[in-house]
Amino acid sequence: MSEKERIDILQKIEADFPVQQMYYKGVEVWPILRLLYTFAYEIEPSEKVINNRLSKIKFPAQQILKSNKIEKEDKEGNLTDLKHSDIVFVARAYNRRELYQGKYFSKYANALQAYIEEHTNFSILEYSVFDVFFQPRYGQSKLINKPIYTTLLKQKIKNLLPKRSAKIEQFDAFLNYLKNKDLKTNASGKAIQKDVELIFLYRDYFIKTLAALKPKAVLFICYYTKVHMGLILACKALRIKSVEVQHGEQSLYNYKYNGWTNIPNEGYQLLPSDFWVWGMPNFRQINEWASTTQNHKASLGGNPWMNFYLKNIFKKSPAPKRLTEVVVGKRYKVLISLQYFEDFEKSPLADAIRLSDNDFIWFIRLHPKLMADKPKVDQLLKSKGCLNYDLDIANELNLYQLFEVVDLQITFWSTVAYEALLFDIHTIIVHPYGYETLKDYIHKNHFKYTLDSQEIVNIIRVPNFTKETEKFIETDDRIIEAQIEEILEKSKV
Repeated sequence: MSEKERIDILQKIEADFPVQQMYYKGVEVWPILRLLYTFAYEIEPSEKVINNRLSKIKFPAQQILKSNKIEKEDKEGNLTDLKHSDIVFVARAYNRRELYQGKYFSKYANALQAYIEEHTNFSILEYSVFDVFFQPRYGQSKLINKPIYTTLLKQKIKNLLPKRSAKIEQFDAFLNYLKNKDLKTNASGKAIQKDVELIFLYRDYFIKTLAALKPKAVLFICYYTKVHMGLILACKALRIKSVEVQHGEQSLYNYKYNGWTNIPNEGYQLLPSDFWVWGMPNFRQINEWASTTQNHKASLGGNPWMNFYLKNIFKKSPAPKRLTEVVVGKRYKVLISLQYFEDFEKSPLADAIRLSDNDFIWFIRLHPKLMADKPKVDQLLKSKGCLNYDLDIANELNLYQLFEVVDLQITFWSTVAYEALLFDIHTIIVHPYGYETLKDYIHKNHFKYTLDSQEIVNIIRVPNFTKETEKFIETDDRIIEAQIEEILEKSKV
């Protein structure tokens, strides 16, 4: 299902059914349904889950034990106590992937910290996702991994006990509506109840934590996780501003950020009060629906990480010798920023590499979550007879170090297409979903779209792009600082 098809179905549901009337213990559940479950005319069968009681509590228990180990190992980086902070950033350790001054830098939390600490007190609460922690950490943060996973463990144990649950208001009518429209869903009342109960437990933890810190605003990325929905409820309970900071593509067909139609005047309790966006295109799109409510809005804040990188890191040191050596004598230097291997396998990219000559060097960079696919990519390229490509340097260096030497980028639909424009690098899109989500910039000739391998090579040889006029990503100090001031001023109760 394409993102446009998904959002069309969601908007049809919102037009036909009073979704805002579905409550569980006083909280509207439509955002959970919309964001965490699937609606379609056919639902793909899910993988079989082993129904073992011990397996349900094993993962959070393991994470609690790992958290104890991490806290002992990272005494320098882990704050044992936190004092009052006007702004708190709840960060995910997975996002510490950038090395700066020999330490792992959070491109969301630490980059903002560089601006916020000049204006006000700032603290970072940090937990892991994907079972990943990077050490040593740049700066200090309070590790909250243990309470996050202790909360999850409590809920898992609670779910094993027999109990009578409150009913979701209007949910039976909703299921009947879906049946009449021949729409299917992988949601069940029992699953949603468990989701909301877990969100309530995270809310209770964050209420206790934030009440001690007394911030005016809490910042985070990816509002659509259960941890962050609990955080948002805690902010609402304490009358604190909740701010989701943009981390990637928020196109017209991204159902997490756009296409909301049937919204209560006061907004949804599980959505953040503010969406910090990178540039005016996203600002306009989100405010099309958010401005119809009293409690949601998009705010222009720019991209603090890109700003920090351009000012403090970009071209501040020589390019690594192995990078400069591999591009010697190469006339066309191309970066391929991959997503899923299955898409790469079906794409025209391997054939394009095979059709190119020794004037080309192709840097193939995998998504950080999908590094295990590297041998499969290598094997596929070798089976096609491709020679002039690199999989090692491309995945060891910082993305922006590669931007210093490449001439052009290729991707399926990644936000790096917009980031590359800040380095005067244009992008070829080679996936139908990429056309769907990035077509505004394709029509403006900032990007090009093709599924033909020979045309890819031709575009690289004779690029003919139009420079960006209105920036998708702002990196102006004044915009970032104005957003911080707005958050602080408008957070006063």
